[in-house]
Amino acid sequence: MRHRLETRYRAHRAWAGLRGPDEVMELWENAEGEWTLIITYADGKRCIVAMGEALSPIAGMPHG
Repeated sequence: MRHRLETRYRAHRAWAGLRGPDEVMELWENAEGEWTLIITYADGKRCIVAMGEALSPIAGMPHG
């Protein structure tokens, strides 16, 4: 999945955070504003949770 995001969609991992002790959420984005939200479980399985476009920072909120 990582290879596909990096090569096909030219995306990079912009954010990551824990969702409980056994799950990591990752937000991938590219320069065109497209984004993908992925969850990775402790056993190594990964699932796409959501995808979208027009990602932009909110004024006044820290980014990266």
